[in-house]
Amino acid sequence: SLTTEDFNRTVWRYLPFPKFVSLLTYQAIWFAKLNILQDKYEGRIPPRAVSLMHEHADQWKAKFNSEEHRKQIDEWPATNEADGRELLVVTCWFADDLESERMWGEYGGSTEAVAIKSTIGRLAKHIYVPREETVSHLGYVRYVDYESHEMSLYEANQAIERAFIKDRGQFAHEKEV
Repeated sequence: SLTTEDFNRTVWRYLPFPKFVSLLTYQAIWFAKLNILQDKYEGRIPPRAVSLMHEHADQWKAKFNSEEHRKQIDEWPATNEADGRELLVVTCWFADDLESERMWGEYGGSTEAVAIKSTIGRLAKHIYVPREETVSHLGYVRYVDYESHEMSLYEANQAIERAFIKDRGQFAHEKEV
C-alpha cells in the first residue's frame, strides 16, 4: 500500500510518439486490458493458487451428479482468470527518480518516443478515483517467484489482487506503479 511519502515519488510513462499525440488529442491516458499486454502472465493465477482453487472446487463437485456441472466447476479457475484479464484495464508507470534506458527501449519503441515524468501524487489526483474501491486501485506491483507464489483462495479469486503481482525474474526491472 502507498504511504504519504510515496505520493512524492517520481514515475515515468514511456510511449511511442503516436500514443503521446493520442493522449494530447483526447486528453486521456490509455488503459490497456490485461490480456493484451506484453507479459503473457499478466493477471494470471499462479500455479499453486490454481491447485488450491481446484481443491476447493472439488468440494462443490461432490454435490453434483451431472457431469456437465462438474465440468463447469473444473473450469472455474480458468474462467475467473480469463474474465479478469478481459475486464481489468491498467496504466503502468515506472517508479524511479531516474529515467531508464531499458524502459525507453522496451516501451518507447523508437527514437521518436516520449517519456512523461510525473509523481504518484499527480496520478492519484488526476487518474485515481478515491473512495470508490470498485473503480480504481493505485499501488506498487509486487514482484514474486510466480511458480512458487502462494495466495489465499480469496486473493486467487480476485483479479485485482492478481493484477498487482508479476514474475520477478522477468519483470522486476519495471518497478511498476
